[in-house]
Amino acid sequence: MELQANGDQEDEDGCTSETLELWMRDPVECVKELMGNPVFAESMAYGPVCK
Repeated sequence: MELQANGDQEDEDGCTSETLELWMRDPVECVKELMGNPVFAESMAYGPVCK
């Protein structure tokens, strides 16, 4: 998906704009992926931690 972003500055052609690529992900699937990654296993805390 792409969207057009209009800037608040002007150049010689008028207002600046840029086409941006929008990526969408399911946040629950992202959290599942992070929590299931063994690289982060020692860094996970499932409750409050006092240091």
